[in-house]
Amino acid sequence: MENRLPAKIVLISGYKEFDDAYRAVQLNITEFLLKPVSLDDIRQVFSRVRCLLDEERERSQKQQKMAQKLDRLVAYTTKQFVTNLALGGYRTEEEIARSLETLGLPLAGRRCAMVSIVLEGFHLFNQNEWEYGEDALYTAVCNFLQLDAEALSFYPSYGMDGRIQALAVYHMEGDEAEFLETFRRQGEKIAADIREMLGLQTRFEIERQYEDIRGFAARSQ
Repeated sequence: MENRLPAKIVLISGYKEFDDAYRAVQLNITEFLLKPVSLDDIRQVFSRVRCLLDEERERSQKQQKMAQKLDRLVAYTTKQFVTNLALGGYRTEEEIARSLETLGLPLAGRRCAMVSIVLEGFHLFNQNEWEYGEDALYTAVCNFLQLDAEALSFYPSYGMDGRIQALAVYHMEGDEAEFLETFRRQGEKIAADIREMLGLQTRFEIERQYEDIRGFAARSQ
């Protein structure tokens, strides 16, 4: 079980045969005490066990912090990649392919589009209804974009003047009509969720689309 509590096993036995010690190793037992056991022996054993647990907890916390930093770095780098696509920062398909490989994004050969998510009445909503600031509002909407990614994934780039720029990538085999229908359906679902949870009206618009993400390079040449 992934969520089990950390534990160490201490075996106290009245038998000193080799089979018992060997079995203890097999069961991943931390300490093996042979009867008769003194109170001082027990204190020493559990002191060592506590040190082991503290060391493992500290190691686990460091690993979690490192994983969180890596996740933030990947998210930031992906956002920069999408921003470069939107602004025409890639001149060749090879540049795009290298960036995809570095990021580990399996997007080559996928139908995609650069889209805008329009936050209707953004400034009034931010002033009168929202208490946490403009950046937090953009972040909240971006979180909705990434909830349902079975057929179509959204990779947000930046938010400005009540619009969020994002890359929409289609994960299914299909033509333009199927892509557009999936985009319409998923956009409506996300817009409904945002309206229900935040009270904000949104609209999804396609700016340009390509049969392959590498097509973004063509327009900047």
